[in-house]
Amino acid sequence: MINIPLPFMMPFTAVFWAAYLWAFYVSEWKIIKRTMTDLSQGNTFRQDPHFGYSKFIMPLAQLVAFVLAFVEPLQFEVSNRNVLFWIGTIMLIGASILRRHCFRMLGEYFTFDVRVHDEQRVIERGAYSWVRHPSYAAGILMYVGVGFALGNWISLVILSSLAVFVYMKRITVEEHALKEALGERYRTYMQSRKRLIPYVY
Repeated sequence: MINIPLPFMMPFTAVFWAAYLWAFYVSEWKIIKRTMTDLSQGNTFRQDPHFGYSKFIMPLAQLVAFVLAFVEPLQFEVSNRNVLFWIGTIMLIGASILRRHCFRMLGEYFTFDVRVHDEQRVIERGAYSWVRHPSYAAGILMYVGVGFALGNWISLVILSSLAVFVYMKRITVEEHALKEALGERYRTYMQSRKRLIPYVY
């Protein structure tokens, strides 16, 4: 008999998928909608034309992770599965709350693609007073949370490692654009804040 991952077993199913849909789609759709509106209005931003491929990496990674979650030899120990499910789900919710906070702090500057307006301000309030990219730290934690909830080691490794890769690539592209557009204002901010983890990295 297949050992079914907890996100596919009641009552865990209801909890996980409610958290998952709320975290990944409800608030994020507002950003997508606003981004498309900005593009249709012809707003001018500097963008990286080679970054588009990354938007397909994490959906594909999630599909693979969900399928592999059913591979029993790769699953967490049964005795740990419940605890790690709840840790992962709480991590997913908490990280999504942090992303929403970042959305509020950045306002119009929070977008899915890399854009920098020449008159853009350097945001230093809220979570941005601690690190330069709290929304990306939150994004990574969301995927790590899903990996834990799935209860499978390879799912966790795939989601966490690819999330780190994608977000680090985005950080590199974004910081280059910000330094080019904002100059010394952003360089000063970079020198006073770590990228993702306060006082560490």
